[in-house]
Amino acid sequence: MNQFHKAKETEFLGRGQILKKQLEILAELKQILSDRKKRNLSGSHRSFSSSARNSDFSAGSPGELSETQSETSRTDEIIDALERNGVSFINSATRSKTKGGKPKMSLRVDIPDAVAGAEGGGARSIATATSVLWEELVNNPRSGGGDFINRKKIQCAEKMIRSAFVELYRGLGLLKTYSSLNMIAFTKIMKKFDKVSGQQASSTYLKVVKRSQFISSDKVVRLMDEVESVFTKHFANNDRKKAMKFLKPHQTKDSHMVTFFVGLFTGCFISLFSIYIILAHLSGIFTSGAQVSYMETVYPVFSVFALLSLHMFMYGCNLFMWKNTRINYTFIFEFAPNTALRYRDAFLMGTTFMTSVVAAMVVHLILRAAGFSASQVDTIPGILLLIFICVLICPLDTFYRPTRFCFIRILRNIVCSPFYKVPILWLLSTQAICRNSLKTS
Repeated sequence: MNQFHKAKETEFLGRGQILKKQLEILAELKQILSDRKKRNLSGSHRSFSSSARNSDFSAGSPGELSETQSETSRTDEIIDALERNGVSFINSATRSKTKGGKPKMSLRVDIPDAVAGAEGGGARSIATATSVLWEELVNNPRSGGGDFINRKKIQCAEKMIRSAFVELYRGLGLLKTYSSLNMIAFTKIMKKFDKVSGQQASSTYLKVVKRSQFISSDKVVRLMDEVESVFTKHFANNDRKKAMKFLKPHQTKDSHMVTFFVGLFTGCFISLFSIYIILAHLSGIFTSGAQVSYMETVYPVFSVFALLSLHMFMYGCNLFMWKNTRINYTFIFEFAPNTALRYRDAFLMGTTFMTSVVAAMVVHLILRAAGFSASQVDTIPGILLLIFICVLICPLDTFYRPTRFCFIRILRNIVCSPFYKVPILWLLSTQAICRNSLKTS
């Protein structure tokens, strides 16, 4: 237990050091770009009058030369900023330029093993991911649009570092919970031992446990406080409440209105389904041979909607059983806190879906019995599908918008999966898993 805690603590400390270094690089690059923007604005006013006087005598080459020089100077400033923060480059001595000022050989960021490799795979992956952006920023500073592209690259790097800080903070929270839960477990075990054996050994043994590394070490708490202060300063404009919304997203409390609407829609579903059975029996749909078109066309379409609603209801049953058996399904399936559904929410969505489907079936039967033409009545399933699609893509913050948008992203990934690039490492790991599963079977 002490070895596990110490290894995780060392890994998180390494991640924190690398993230602080990346944040320092990001802050200096943002300062360079803001200073250069100010100089460009001040220089544009001075050069406007001189360009008007020299327009008859100037050619295109001096302007291109000045543009190339400014691009080179900006690249040199970025390289100097990265080197001041401990980033080294490969091929920097042999970096040459063509006639147009473009580099012949691109620079590559070198991550020393003493910084990234010795602190665990997580720290190494963070440094490797952010180094790609620094390389692109140095090698292609004006590709496609000048400063705008640079600003987009900086924003992308800032987003990556912010996400890494959030993951680091959550990992530290889990490690802190691991320590407290194990201490509670030792306390309960020793109380049970004293009760069964009639001895008083808990106080002596718990003193030894409290002196162990996973309880006595305060590095995790200090690193959490440091991450909170850094995140508040750099990503929340010194607003602690805003920062803690990212670092500690609060779970929404269960509302009694959800339970009320689940019961309401369940009762509506039972009533409408009873009405549908009575109307179907009176119209002779399931017995008469004259209603073959209804059973072959309309009924299967409504069955698809009913199957989807049944799937949602069974998903709510799974969530209910997982919660009662204390299975941490949000951690197992890596659900996001803002998109994960609770069992009451799943029941509400399932009962709403089922009630609307059965209501559409009852309306369909009533209109058929009233003498409306089949072409008019058979549009009801299409209208129902259109309503569901409109609710799914509705941009208003109603009816579980984060969950709906997450579902849309999942559908997009499923549809576009043949066009995604798959790294060779994933293929090798998949082959290894299949090979091991065949051996075990």
